[in-house]
Amino acid sequence: MARIVMAWELGAGLGHCVNIAPVAAALNKRGHQVFIVARDLGAAQTVFGGMKVEVLQAPRLPNPVAGYIAEPRTFAHLLFNNGFGDRETLRALLAGWLSIYRLVKPDVVIGEYSPTAMLAAKWTAARKGLIGTGFFAPPNISPMTDLRPWRGPIPAGTHDAEAKCLDCVNALLSAGKQQPLSALAELYSDVDHNFLTTFPELDHFLERTDGEYFGMWSPPGGRAVSWRSQEGKRAFVYIKPPRKHIDWRPTRVLQTMEKMKVETIAYAPRIEWKPEPNSSVRVSNKPVNLTKISQQCDVAILNGNAGTSTELLLRGVPQLLIPLSLEQLVFTRRVVQQRAGLLVLPSKTNLVGSALKQLLYDHAYKTAAKAFADRYSDYSPAEKIKQIVEAIDQLTQKT
Repeated sequence: MARIVMAWELGAGLGHCVNIAPVAAALNKRGHQVFIVARDLGAAQTVFGGMKVEVLQAPRLPNPVAGYIAEPRTFAHLLFNNGFGDRETLRALLAGWLSIYRLVKPDVVIGEYSPTAMLAAKWTAARKGLIGTGFFAPPNISPMTDLRPWRGPIPAGTHDAEAKCLDCVNALLSAGKQQPLSALAELYSDVDHNFLTTFPELDHFLERTDGEYFGMWSPPGGRAVSWRSQEGKRAFVYIKPPRKHIDWRPTRVLQTMEKMKVETIAYAPRIEWKPEPNSSVRVSNKPVNLTKISQQCDVAILNGNAGTSTELLLRGVPQLLIPLSLEQLVFTRRVVQQRAGLLVLPSKTNLVGSALKQLLYDHAYKTAAKAFADRYSDYSPAEKIKQIVEAIDQLTQKT
């Protein structure tokens, strides 16, 4: 029996846990002891509560860092914003992870958006792996790729943050008698496996040349909901509540659907909205089962969350995406590049109606979404999960 740490350090939402949950469950069934080190214990409890795994709190920053970069252009900016640009901050985070590793004594560490966890793993004898969408594991390119190329040429000094992060990382590695990195992205290439839970066309980093892709899966279950009518257009909506510092009013989306009289099943957690009598919109604050819904769904409106979006693409459903984060924005652009969806910025919800009409009545979008689904018609999440589990199992035999 091996001891396996599965770390989730950055980002928000259940999707991070959903990525690793079936893998953790299968490893547990094989007799391994699995430790989930999670950023959000509430989210982890929701997903892992019924499993025989240990759940620990991941180290995290108490406050925003000095010099926080409001509009990151590269992944290095994200690392900078999460402590990599300040040696003492990074030292403190690193110490937290090293304490966890001394307690757990892992044979294998698998990181899901967990840069400091992977850095700390260099002080252990554990084998290392990554799991998650392409966004969480940038390719070994230096300087790091521009994540907002539509903004034009990258400004002078953009890569200064990357150099600063690399200096901080290497100072700590050298002090700990570890091999320094030649480039910041090497943090993600120096692993035994990188399990990319996406498809090549949807990879956030299209520059990647050596990706091993395993597709995407969603949690089973959810509330069973059926369409009321066999006529007219039908839409599935999954949108998140308002966020600080983002001009995003999700109730406007629901109001638009009601005005257009499109039959809508909406999963809208923590969004307070009261439909009109005999409204075409039904709202659930709990997850719904997409299997039956997607069979007769004409369009989906989402925030660009990779899991749900990919699942619906695999079912041939075109999408209107309203991204709330950089990760979701880059993913949305991949869907748009496939001609399977449209982008509306959260501050432009007044455009939802016209964009929705375009998706519903221009069949090119449905054709493109169906082409994606046909391309992966033989895709089996269970088979891909099994391959990941077997690869990790083999790592445990090499420690």
